[in-house]
Amino acid sequence: MAIEYGDGTDSNTGRVVQVVTSFSGSVYSFSASNSGWNDSGFSGQITPKDNNNKILVICHLGKVHNNGNSSQWLIRRDIGGTTTDIGVGTSTGNRPASTMSSYGTGGINSDHALSVHGTVLDNPTTTSAITYKIYCWPEDNGTGYINRQSNDANNAHPYRARTGSSIVMMEIAV
Repeated sequence: MAIEYGDGTDSNTGRVVQVVTSFSGSVYSFSASNSGWNDSGFSGQITPKDNNNKILVICHLGKVHNNGNSSQWLIRRDIGGTTTDIGVGTSTGNRPASTMSSYGTGGINSDHALSVHGTVLDNPTTTSAITYKIYCWPEDNGTGYINRQSNDANNAHPYRARTGSSIVMMEIAV
């Protein structure tokens, strides 16, 4: 039941309608097949209850690596095969637009990795299923990783830890 406020608004606006979480502790490894965006294989899906509502997408990649080089990361919305990149900067000239970025540690260090985070308020205007996919553009067409670093030796060292990653999708009433 909505609460009516003195200014004419009510508690329906801004209310969380549903929360869907996609969590994975699996390792994702993908080779750059071209000099551009590559599907990492990690995704989450939500079906909005009202086409006027917004989706708050919170992406946390616990550990990312690209053979010690930098990578760009992207959240791509897919509705029935129609894709839109969300939360990206403005691309000018030959510069790509991305949602998140990870700075490489250099070719001499394949052990240390970073985590990346992105939060986007999306306005998909649909009640169809939406898949939010994570894409990566590894520098020098390297191999990208999620939840591990490129040097994956099996020993008990803190930087060998495997991590989890998540995509939280919250439908927000408008």
